Amino acid sequence: MTIRPATEKDREVVRELWEEFEQELGGPAYLLETWDEAWPDLLETVRKGIAVLAEEEGRAVGSSSASSAIVAGRPRTSPTSTFARARGTRGSAVLC
Repeated sequence: MTIRPATEKDREVVRELWEEFEQELGGPAYLLETWDEAWPDLLETVRKGIAVLAEEEGRAVGSSSASSAIVAGRPRTSPTSTFARARGTRGSAVLC
């Protein structure tokens, strides 16, 4: 498995992972975020360099992003979202 920084060129790959996650998550329609609502926030994390893609054999299998802020005068980064495809491979994981 390779983990690399996500780029703006990964938009469609991130969208595919995000849509799979949203579908699996389910819930009432009024609570679900649309891709058009989600992408600006995800793009911000990509531009800040705090979003990554996990790839296996050239296929995206997961992504993770974080938020950053200054708290009490010190920079802090916190994981905000992780999307991973379900697989039968034991011993591998996408961690944030």
